[in-house]
Amino acid sequence: MLVDNKTLSKGNAFLVLAKSGYQSRLLPIIPPGAGLAPGTRMTAASIGKGPGIRSEGGWTGFSKWQAHPTTDTDLALWHSWGASVGIRTGDGLLALDIDCTDPALWEKIRPVLAKHLGELSRFPE
Repeated sequence: MLVDNKTLSKGNAFLVLAKSGYQSRLLPIIPPGAGLAPGTRMTAASIGKGPGIRSEGGWTGFSKWQAHPTTDTDLALWHSWGASVGIRTGDGLLALDIDCTDPALWEKIRPVLAKHLGELSRFPE
């Protein structure tokens, strides 16, 4: 199921994705620009990429995130933290993240990907 960036940017992206059937796969990701808590083993390279938990001192790693059962309470809490949204893959769910901001380049890439992967979303708005 395709959920576009425009839809996700309005309101709580965790809730939008949960309603689209992804609740059990959702995770809080340390948002870009976030500060890390003193003593955390997370590194600056994890910011914007790794699962994390927000505390008073900053962000730390999210231990055992692979097995965490995501609840409705989690969705509201993670949104209130300003966490970015992560989706666990595996068990039949595959994802491909293509960061292309050039519409002309996207139109060249899209047919090649569609040939091998099936139809893809339009260029992000």
